[in-house]
Amino acid sequence: MTKEELEKKIEELEEEVDKIYNKSFERLDGWEWYCKHPKLKQLEDLQRDYRLIQDYELKDIDKRCGDLMTLQDFIEGCEIGPVFTDYDGFGEYATKNKVSNITVYPSDIMSGKFRKDFTHIMWYNK
Repeated sequence: MTKEELEKKIEELEEEVDKIYNKSFERLDGWEWYCKHPKLKQLEDLQRDYRLIQDYELKDIDKRCGDLMTLQDFIEGCEIGPVFTDYDGFGEYATKNKVSNITVYPSDIMSGKFRKDFTHIMWYNK
């Protein structure tokens, strides 16, 4: 799928998932039902695919805002423990002294869909 096709499919699925989310309020098991819905998983997978090919910009790192770590340390923190979860926060791909505008989540690491063209992650706790 091209970048443009992914963007279009993501937009369509976001609309569907919004409707599913709203419908979840009508159910007693609404939140659990929503989180397990196949359309949500499909959307998350497409968003991961998009982040793999997303264009990016780099800016100087402000270490007051997050924690800079190597990509390998982040991977280990997601796999062993886990130290990092999607509920805890998110990261952005980075180099030693620059941060990108591409988000990375621990679930990206666990799914095996993450970029390997960056050496670091800037982690932001919620």
